[in-house]
Amino acid sequence: MLKNVWIINHYAGALRYGMELRHYNLAKVLVEQGYEVSIISSSFTHLLTSFPKLNKKVLYESIDGITYCWIKTPRYRTNGIFRLINMFFFSYRLWMMGAKGLELATPDVIIASSPHPLVAFNGYRLSRFFKVKFIFEIRDLWTLTYSELRNKMRYNPIAGALLFFEKLGYTKSDLFISPLNKIDEFFRERNIDSTRFLHIPNGIRAEDFLEITSSEVIPQVPELRDLFTSEKFIIGYAGAFNSANALTNLIGAAVILKDEQNLTFVLIGEGPEKDKIERYIKNKDLKNVTLIPKMERKKALACLKKMDVLYNGSPDSILYNYGASPIKLSEYMMLSRPVLNASESTANIVAEAGCGICVPPENARQLADAILNLIMTPVEERIRMGENGHKFALNNLEYRNISKKLINGIES
Repeated sequence: MLKNVWIINHYAGALRYGMELRHYNLAKVLVEQGYEVSIISSSFTHLLTSFPKLNKKVLYESIDGITYCWIKTPRYRTNGIFRLINMFFFSYRLWMMGAKGLELATPDVIIASSPHPLVAFNGYRLSRFFKVKFIFEIRDLWTLTYSELRNKMRYNPIAGALLFFEKLGYTKSDLFISPLNKIDEFFRERNIDSTRFLHIPNGIRAEDFLEITSSEVIPQVPELRDLFTSEKFIIGYAGAFNSANALTNLIGAAVILKDEQNLTFVLIGEGPEKDKIERYIKNKDLKNVTLIPKMERKKALACLKKMDVLYNGSPDSILYNYGASPIKLSEYMMLSRPVLNASESTANIVAEAGCGICVPPENARQLADAILNLIMTPVEERIRMGENGHKFALNNLEYRNISKKLINGIES
């Protein structure tokens, strides 16, 4: 048994600090199975809600049986040059520390995880020093991002450098893993050996859904209290207000269906597109859309559980052709709610689970027709859709089951 696992992920978080929690949850299960796990992460990212306190360039901390190595990086506010500096600081300091500078148990396996592929270089370099297995995790396809950039400019040196490191991860790793459910098609199209690929989706923890009580939360949100007593059919969404979730498509369907008196849309969250959406709703005088500020996860889940159908969408872009693994889709399924899916990247998941209706991305007319279809669907059939999703999520998306696949990849 390969005992010691290092995970390099710039954006890894922990329960006490906030998102992202993919590797925290995977590591917890690995620890339960007898592994020693060390996570090497950045001391600052925009995803963390609080931050480890570093008085020097590195801090070692034990959290729930996992050893965290926090590397000090500069702060940033937006997706600009200072975020890039933060990325390079993390990779540069890890490179400078090298194998001898890390006070961690000698690894048997090293996992280097994107989204940015600079980690591939450090992961490969450290694996060669220790002569151990190197696993590269791809969560964003920089090759496709670079192709999109080339439509706008002749050459972008930063994107080119990131592309180089992404290819390094593909070619030098012993195994590559990804939450993207159709990425094997990407590999085959580029003659990359897809037999070295293992699909490890983003997961959920079943225990997070055991004590979700809507009756305790709804009275605290007056707008929702009134809606839930009105007996209207509610299309719900909770998450970031950004272009990746194609909320303008959902609002477009709301415009088409604005005369449906027994239908309403509820969107919970914050993000860069919220102001634009608020202005659009005001300009169109939409009375059937309610925007709710971001709330803590458990409260948001309790609200979603009271809604009739939950929306999952993405843009119509090549970047989404090779799949996705949105955590919100797993949460919708665990809540036993039917899914209204307007994303090419997750259509096969919803279809396989039999938990909702799928329409093409960014087509408000077809989305509106699907909503009318769901309204006309018998309640018993919608309940069956929700139950199908819940069963699928427990069997395929719960972290204890997902970790079995990762362990097989580590040990193979």
